[in-house]
Amino acid sequence: MVWAVAKGSLVNKAILVPAALAISALAPWAVTPLLMLGGAFLCFEGVEKLAHKFLHSPEEDAAHEKELMDALSNPEVDLLAVERDKIKGAVRTDFILSAEIIVISLGAVAGADFMTRVLVLVGIAVLMTVGVYGLVGGIVKLDDFGLYLTRRASAGAQAVGRFLLRAAPG
Repeated sequence: MVWAVAKGSLVNKAILVPAALAISALAPWAVTPLLMLGGAFLCFEGVEKLAHKFLHSPEEDAAHEKELMDALSNPEVDLLAVERDKIKGAVRTDFILSAEIIVISLGAVAGADFMTRVLVLVGIAVLMTVGVYGLVGGIVKLDDFGLYLTRRASAGAQAVGRFLLRAAPG
């Protein structure tokens, strides 16, 4: 799933970098309103997460969890469609976050020559994607590495493995 979102993120950047360069060349006045729209969307997403946390009862969360577990055991449910929907949502959020970062980066090098702007934006796009999704992939695999260490002969490796298993997200 992480790989699918990372690929979607690279596609996002392949769209955003040329678009940002075109906007900066053709309509530089549009950069600030675009930043404001992206910021408003990110605020909406944040408020939505907070509202869910504080306004949903534990019973609603438990019912949702049960619904997901029932879906897993039901052969008629298309789990690939469920996963595709989650990936689409993650890629859409990545698009907005990436757009914000690309436009902010563009603002930092706005006075530079065109080739410098291109190199900076492409570099930041690649580093963002590799860094973020590499880190996420590492966190996802943290428990696997912890389990691997618990099966080693060394008591120190086993202790580190148990610590990683406890520290890994659920």
